[in-house]
Amino acid sequence: MQDIIDAFFWCDGIILGSPVYFGMVSGQLKIMMDRCVSIRANYGDTMPMSGKLGGAIACANSRNGGQETTLQNLQTFMLQLNIQVISDGPIFCHSGGTIVGEASKDSWGLETVNNLSNNMGNLMIKNMNKGALPPL
Repeated sequence: MQDIIDAFFWCDGIILGSPVYFGMVSGQLKIMMDRCVSIRANYGDTMPMSGKLGGAIACANSRNGGQETTLQNLQTFMLQLNIQVISDGPIFCHSGGTIVGEASKDSWGLETVNNLSNNMGNLMIKNMNKGALPPL
């Protein structure tokens, strides 16, 4: 767990992803999220995550399989750590999802993930140019 927390501290951005289980994140990811309460307990108002960028991806068994509530879980977690949440854009704004089968064949799901990563990368470049992030 300490390796994960350390990675949160040194990264400029993070994208969390989860399969959907009854409209929620996987049990393993939920345990990790819950254990991050130590970050808030140990750092209080000096959150080391402040200003970092975050995005979320959720995959389910069907197009309307609970992705939105799973994304809300992930985004709320990031907001609690003062991470700036990035969307996949104004058109879809749902950041992922697959149909049954190979994710590589889900063009709509891949497009939303692509949009999310492009938006995050572009914002990171803008922040770097403003001096908000260290150079790559």
